[in-house]
Amino acid sequence: MNGGDPCAYAKKRHRASWKEITFVFTSFLCQYDSHSSTHIYRPALEKKYLFRYKNKRGEPKPTWYVRVIVPPGLRQGIGKQHIVISLETRDINVAREKRHLVVNNIRMVLERARRDAEKGITQRHKVDPKEFLEAARIFHDGLVFLSGDDSDGHGLSNHLFSDYIEQHLAKRYRRDPVTGHFIDVPPEIQSEIARGFSILQGSRRKVFSEVLELHLETIRQHTTYQTMATRKARILRFLHWLGTDPFIDEIDRETIRAYLRKDLMKQHYSSNTIRCHLGDIRAVFSWAIENGLLQSRDNPASGLSRLVAETAKAIREKGSGHWQVWTEEELLKVLAAVVGHKRPELLPVFVIALYSGMRREEIAQTEMNAVHTSHIRLPARSTGDSTRCVPIHPLLMPLIDKLKGERESGYLIKDFIGNPTRDGKRAHHFSDTFSSLKKQAGVTRQGVVFQSLRHTFYRAAVGAGLPVHAIDAMTGNVTPGLSHNTSAQGPDLKLLIDYMQAVTHGKRVDRAVRAAIKLY
Repeated sequence: MNGGDPCAYAKKRHRASWKEITFVFTSFLCQYDSHSSTHIYRPALEKKYLFRYKNKRGEPKPTWYVRVIVPPGLRQGIGKQHIVISLETRDINVAREKRHLVVNNIRMVLERARRDAEKGITQRHKVDPKEFLEAARIFHDGLVFLSGDDSDGHGLSNHLFSDYIEQHLAKRYRRDPVTGHFIDVPPEIQSEIARGFSILQGSRRKVFSEVLELHLETIRQHTTYQTMATRKARILRFLHWLGTDPFIDEIDRETIRAYLRKDLMKQHYSSNTIRCHLGDIRAVFSWAIENGLLQSRDNPASGLSRLVAETAKAIREKGSGHWQVWTEEELLKVLAAVVGHKRPELLPVFVIALYSGMRREEIAQTEMNAVHTSHIRLPARSTGDSTRCVPIHPLLMPLIDKLKGERESGYLIKDFIGNPTRDGKRAHHFSDTFSSLKKQAGVTRQGVVFQSLRHTFYRAAVGAGLPVHAIDAMTGNVTPGLSHNTSAQGPDLKLLIDYMQAVTHGKRVDRAVRAAIKLY
């Protein structure tokens, strides 16, 4: 086959499969490469040891990493199945150049671990921050309970804790034959042991994780579960970055500044998200100061938000106005996509939001007894506003009648995507489905989301000549102004109903909505 076409040679064979053709072609390339100086491109070699994490949608993130698999015999000593190190670059060419040095360093670490394993030394580099502290608390609380006095039994508790440390370290580290002390103990373990002895001495100093749990327990009654879970996750991210669980008075301003500069600012977060991370950390320190758990009156996390630079995402959102008003073409595309969709709640939620300005969760929480002939009465929200009445647009009357006929009691829209959250939010999983449908319909403009339907309704109401105070009463905007100061009760309901009849999104959109409601 020298000098011939490998594919033609393979095709002449009786019933040659594509697998055979590929094998012959590959053999030809290997033979050609061995007799020629020409370099043949091999994608597998170009990206060896390189990989990128994926986001929730399965798309690769831009930053490149080096990943080296740890041999099975060394995984117990190292505590990992593979070692991952960021190359801190998005350029594939730069990543290819930097990976060699990183891979060589990882191989040196693996070789050192292999030599230690041959000598019978086992080390655990991944340390649980609460391991020694929990043991110290158990010894301290148990002896206080038995003796009834915090001052008694300090010697016994120290002795028990020392025995615990002796047994614990003997399984992992080797002793110095001269002094008898353990050697190669990481500094983080030594720090945890020192904190454990401090707890045994009855010190009121508390570690950061303990203060966090006390803080969350205090705000649990007047905070939603989602808010608490988000705050806890953000602060645990900070503890994970620290690598240990220090006393709260050991965390200074420079430590939080380093966390901001070396971790948060390198993530693909918006500037507002970074400020939220700092705000949650600042809230824990403020609570500790108020309750006497921190002697200093200066919050180490305060004043750092001004150091957050505007990210590209934040600049893009500001330039686009963040929320963009829907155009007629975009409304018609999404309306055609929701008609006949397998999720029947998409059409009524989309249409009601478009012609009422109601929020997504307000539509989901609307009960049948709150729907009247000409309006929907919404309960007061947690922001302090009063009960508001939303007039029903004439186009929505047939849809509301159909929804009423389907259910005798319960919610106006019975089923929603996914189960409600622990806070009772029924439309929590609605956004992902609606976003996917919007992209499939060809609506990809930045800032055009479900929330911007409120802005689209506001624009249509202003275009119809409605006064601003009437639009605010319909949509529930809490905006202090002349209309709120002069009229505490707001516009009359009959007047709002008359105003609602003038709202339109154009003849094409109104005609399409009528047709979609008939098909529902």
